[in-house]
Formats: sequence, structure tokens, C-alpha cells
Amino acid sequence: MSINKTIEWTEEEIELLREKYSTSTKQELLKLFSHRSWKSISSKAERMKLKKIGKLKRNYWSDEEIKILRENYSNKPKEELLKLIPDKNWRQIQDKASEIGVRKYKEYSEPRQEWSEEKISKLVSDRGYIYHGTYFDEFNKRKIIVECLNGIVDHVYFNNFKKGANVGSLCPTRKKEFEEVLEFFKKNYILLTKKDEYVNSKTRLKAICPNGHEYETNATNFYHGNRCRKCHFQKLAEIHMLDFDFIKQEFEEFVVRFKNGDFDDFFEEVAV
Repeated sequence: MSINKTIEWTEEEIELLREKYSTSTKQELLKLFSHRSWKSISSKAERMKLKKIGKLKRNYWSDEEIKILRENYSNKPKEELLKLIPDKNWRQIQDKASEIGVRKYKEYSEPRQEWSEEKISKLVSDRGYIYHGTYFDEFNKRKIIVECLNGIVDHVYFNNFKKGANVGSLCPTRKKEFEEVLEFFKKNYILLTKKDEYVNSKTRLKAICPNGHEYETNATNFYHGNRCRKCHFQKLAEIHMLDFDFIKQEFEEFVVRFKNGDFDDFFEEVAV
């Protein structure tokens, strides 16, 4: 039975690898180190932190390949692009296209709906909002300016609005202004945190509950119904105390009846 032994790298081999690795192809390196496998060569190069340069780089793109990609990526299917750039796989093609800023255009089987100001205004009003205008951001995406029934004005992407996204006071993820938070607390609670201490709905807020307990919360938890923990535990304690008092009263009545000799009724009720 033969046992494969690791062949140590000599100083001469290491120097030769350091000199040739960055500028030699795989085939050339296999010839130089004929007694070693490609895995052994590449692993040693990686441990030595040697890198390929120029056209031998793993992600090297020639000027001609980049030109083909620019001219064809937007309108050619995947199969044709792989034939036009045979030395690259699909992931490499996609990554390079993203890097140089070219993109594919979606093909529509039906004509796309053109959205005029009138159509947008009607859609906004049909959903219960007030329309204030439209514009395109720096990414050339349409945004609309809408106002909810509570008077809050929001700028929202039109595509999101078409798909049903809520805005203004109806948007669950919208940043709450301090005045809104203060108004919500005013119903039964006293908010101690000042406006200049408030950042967003996750900011720790100091408040006083109707029973006078001072505690900390945040706007998100308060909107979701979380209230004073001290009040919560006091209510639990009261419930358990009522249970205890009820059991105590029933027990005392049984003891009195037992002492008076009401055995039959006593055991019937216990059995039930």
C-alpha cells in the first residue's frame, strides 16, 4: 500500500514561484513545476499572497470585451451574451455590467401605461390623499408629493404608492415628529423628554403615567400599546390578591360548616 507524502517546497522552488506566478499561465506553471499539481501550486501562491497581474487576473476584462458588453448587454438575451463573451460566466457578466453602469431593459408584452398628471391626481384622491405634484429624483425615479387627512405631507416613490404603500400618518415606518409624539402622550400621560432630546421613534422617552409612576419607553412601543410596567404588575398583584381572598373566604365557610356537622353537604361540594 502506497502512502502519498507531502513534498516540501525547496527555497529554489519558492523563489521561482515568486518570480513567475504573477506573469505565467496555468499551463506554463505546470511545466515549471512538473512534479506538482495545480492545487499545490495555487495553494502555495495563495499562502505567499501572490497575485496575477494584467490579463492573467481572474476578473480581467479586455477593452474589446467591455465594448461588446456595453453595446449588447441591454438588448441581448443571456445565451447570446455568453457566446459573445465566451471567457466569462454569467455572474461575471452581470457584475461587470453593474460596475460600468449598463442595465437590462424589461420587455413588456403589453404597452406600458402612461401616467399623466391627471391620472396620478385621480389615483391619489381615490385613495383618500391630497395631491401636490410630482418630480424625478437623482436616480430618475418618479416621486409624488401627497398629503394625508391629518395634514402630513410626504414624498413617496410613485411605484410604491401604486402598489398600495401608505403615506403620512398612515405609514407605520414613517419617522414621527416630536409634536406628534407629544400629542399622542397628552391623552393620559405626561411626557418629560424635551424636543431637543428626541431623535426618532426609538429614542428613550421619560414619561409619567396616570398613576404617577415615572418610567421609560419609546414612541414605537407606546404606539403598540405598551404602557407603565409598574401599573401592569400592580394589576396582576390585585388580581392574584382577589383570588386569594376568594379562596380564603370559601375555605373559612367550609370550616364553619364542618364544625357544625354539615358533613354530607360538605363532601358533596368537595366532590364536585
